[in-house]
Amino acid sequence: MRKVKYYCDLCGKEISEEYVIDEKLAEKRELHIGERYFAICDDCYNIIAKTMRAIHSKDANIEELDLSVRAYNLLARANIQTIEELQGKTKSEITRVKNMGLKSLREIEEKLIKVTGSGFADEREENGKDSE
Repeated sequence: MRKVKYYCDLCGKEISEEYVIDEKLAEKRELHIGERYFAICDDCYNIIAKTMRAIHSKDANIEELDLSVRAYNLLARANIQTIEELQGKTKSEITRVKNMGLKSLREIEEKLIKVTGSGFADEREENGKDSE
């Protein structure tokens, strides 16, 4: 059996431990996308796993967004507890939260897009609700 040193394909960090190439390595250290395997370090693996949990869990808590304490507290005060609830709000609804500043709004939107791939609800949806 041959020993190999791996480097993370995502961040380039050396995976310091040497692993024997076998099925366990594929399960623990590689991410399979299409026909290619990617070697990933623990840090990147944890980020990917956390993101996948958030994407696949409709009731994932806003804590999954890793927001600053201020941004988290603003959402908590507005009684927004899950990512799904946050995605259901429009940008204008979020700006009406007491003490919500532009910096916190940007942070929340960036993290929401980073974790879920989409931002706030469309403003037109809100306007459509008002007209009914």
